[in-house]
Amino acid sequence: TQSTWGLLRDAGLPIMEGESHITPLFVGDPVKCKRASDILLEKHGIYVQPINYPTVPKGTERLRITCSPVHTEEHLDHLTSALKDTWKELELPLNPIQQQEPVPIVIKELSTSSLNITSVKKCPFPHMATGGSIDNKVESYVG
Repeated sequence: TQSTWGLLRDAGLPIMEGESHITPLFVGDPVKCKRASDILLEKHGIYVQPINYPTVPKGTERLRITCSPVHTEEHLDHLTSALKDTWKELELPLNPIQQQEPVPIVIKELSTSSLNITSVKKCPFPHMATGGSIDNKVESYVG
């Protein structure tokens, strides 16, 4: 998984790192997400599952890449090349997540009477953050 993340990150692809063997690749558009999956299968012989609403919130659509121990470096190189080709064909941006600094996500409109408030953390996906101002009483991380 770490070598997959490294290859995809080095290629400028918008990976969403996590603690799992699954590597989500951010697309952010339901039609392009499905189309990317179709292109990868039809043109490159690679099946990658598209993940759309309601499995994930609208605007956070992604491809789900699952590598296993039987995948070789050649497989990963082919995957990386195919993904770059697909991103270019669909005019998807490379590295949209890393182009901006993380921004705090603030939730207002909560009752603080029964909450233990922690601190504001940074969201790694600034394009997914909602607007609003900081409320001195309630600051929460969505992630």
